[in-house]
Amino acid sequence: MTNNIQVAFLAFAGGITFGILTVYVLMINGIMVGGLAAFFWHYSKTYVFWAYIVPHGIIELTAIFIAGGAGLLMGYKLLVPVIILEAIS
Repeated sequence: MTNNIQVAFLAFAGGITFGILTVYVLMINGIMVGGLAAFFWHYSKTYVFWAYIVPHGIIELTAIFIAGGAGLLMGYKLLVPVIILEAIS
């Protein structure tokens, strides 16, 4: 649980690096989960892997995706700021 909280925080806070850290954190965690899935598949233990991942992963991975989206939005808004002066005139 603490790892997922840390990942979600880094995915969100990484937005201040123009989204670079957010993309890195999401990619590294995706590669880790994919690598572990391949490892368990190789040894014919996919049921054990998915039985562990799915129950807690649905909520936690959704939270990480939302935090990652917010971090990417923050990075985008830093790169492409909204010009308020156009709305005034």
